Amino acid sequence: MKFSIKVLAASALIAVAGSSQAAILDGYANPGDGDIFISILRDSATPQSMIIDTNISIFDLRDGVTTNWTASAAQTAAVLNFLGTSDLSDFRFNAGGVSDQFDIFDPTMNDDLGAVVSSNDAFDSQILDSSNVDTVRQNIHGFETEINNVYPSPANDVITGLSPSSQANGAGFHNSALWGDHVGGALPSINTAAAAGTPLDLWYLYNGSSDFLGYTTSYLKLGQFSIDTATGVISLSPVSSVPVPAAIWLLGSGLVGLVGVARRKAA
Repeated sequence: MKFSIKVLAASALIAVAGSSQAAILDGYANPGDGDIFISILRDSATPQSMIIDTNISIFDLRDGVTTNWTASAAQTAAVLNFLGTSDLSDFRFNAGGVSDQFDIFDPTMNDDLGAVVSSNDAFDSQILDSSNVDTVRQNIHGFETEINNVYPSPANDVITGLSPSSQANGAGFHNSALWGDHVGGALPSINTAAAAGTPLDLWYLYNGSSDFLGYTTSYLKLGQFSIDTATGVISLSPVSSVPVPAAIWLLGSGLVGLVGVARRKAA
């Protein structure tokens, strides 16, 4: 069952990826994989925001099938034009997405029920309890639904001109009740946004271990988004491995040498 669900999700993803004008793939409304979107806010006297659907598969990024991404030429041009409408200090951005792959026959019970959020803040188990993450997932789903209902086929996967009054209740606007810098208040102590030009970490919040009494929430760093404010290029870079200090290698070789000396003495 789990395999068939993944195959269906992959098929749907391929269909979406083949088009540059499609709604954001919502893994909550249609259980399975989901897209990652980027929201850029101009926080000026006349606030406005834009949405970019990256078409990045959450599961592909999580599983290492996808490791990096760069915005298309059309998306880059739209971002550069938007950044030119005000001082760069007025802009900030964040990213999100949601996945839902419930499989009652899986021993972990709730695996792959996840959400993607961006943040340079530190996560911990107190912040990421199961109820918080479930609210995060519901809010992201609601935000994506707002966008998809009004913009089901945005050209080049770019939506511009969003403002508090552009749609009823500011639907799709960055600072709507479901999104903003704290996912609609679901993560009050976590700032999901960063200034344009500042690298921003991308995280996958998901169900870790599980039993019939509930489940714990874990988090995994997926990569890092950045906006080149001079060119408008948005890119996602992979998680870099932590280099081992040279002193550690020297210590290791020294220990090996001592073991060899000890063996010769014992002989």
